[in-house]
Amino acid sequence: MSFDKFIKQYNATGREKLDGYSSFCFDEMTEEEKINAESLLLIAAERMDTTAFQGLSLIKSETGRALLERMIIQVKPPSLTHLHAAEFLYEMTGENWLQEEITKNMDKSNKFIYELSIVILSETHPTLFLFNTMRDIIMNVSDEGVARSVASRALFRCFGFPDFEKDQAPERISLHRRLFNARSIEVDHIIEEIKEIGVSKGYVNKIN
Repeated sequence: MSFDKFIKQYNATGREKLDGYSSFCFDEMTEEEKINAESLLLIAAERMDTTAFQGLSLIKSETGRALLERMIIQVKPPSLTHLHAAEFLYEMTGENWLQEEITKNMDKSNKFIYELSIVILSETHPTLFLFNTMRDIIMNVSDEGVARSVASRALFRCFGFPDFEKDQAPERISLHRRLFNARSIEVDHIIEEIKEIGVSKGYVNKIN
């Protein structure tokens, strides 16, 4: 039954296709079914089907990894294909070098790819590279509301704060607004405040 569900999603179009694949679909397959599914995904991925990239990230095979690595080299950013290859290879491996590959798509000549790149990067694990990239956005981007909002949330996460949706405390909302609206000369001071509050709450600084 899982393979039938996979085939249905594999042949989907439009909005339904964008839903992608579920990990449960592959978990419930026999080994033979999984091999067949991977073969179909590899064919689709060669056609630059980025939904297939997501499917391969769930299977986590060396063949799928090699294909995504090749796409990153082969396709020049900014490009949705390059961005999603880096995104799903990161989901497969968690390797930090892929954060830099994601940022290669942060080109303002294409607003959609630019903002999507920031969102995807913000969902990776906190590192010094992530922190510096998000800080630079707050410091240097004054007219991009999505970019500043996403970067602000990511900086809180770097200091161990829970996701914004889970923490609506007035103090948190006020700090987020201040960081979002900060001038360049104010950014580091506000970040230091965030860090100190995180320490007082027992949160773990994740970029040490």
